[in-house]
Amino acid sequence: DLHRWLVFFDKNTPEETLREILNMDKTIQEAQEKIRRVSGSEADLRLYELREKGERDYASGLNFARREGEQKGFQTSARKMKALGISPEQIREITGLSPGRNRETVICGYYAPQSVTPR
Repeated sequence: DLHRWLVFFDKNTPEETLREILNMDKTIQEAQEKIRRVSGSEADLRLYELREKGERDYASGLNFARREGEQKGFQTSARKMKALGISPEQIREITGLSPGRNRETVICGYYAPQSVTPR
């Protein structure tokens, strides 16, 4: 019941009313227990935050490595295409690499923007 949840989350709810709601609704009881577990000691909270940060950093590192790998793959392909005599326009169309000099890496006469992942 939505009304019970609103009363549960209202910081001004009297203790007795909160106990009544907890007795009436098993789902709210479970939520209360989870809140107790999560809001443990300062040390527990710090450990939780560090773990969350570690997981975000790990995911970010994987994402960066994937983008770098894709970039290297496009660069390798562009070199091979150039060696096969494929036109610069076709190389640009296929790889997404384009001529330019705005914070870019030179790849056999082509430039791969650092901020954009080629197609």
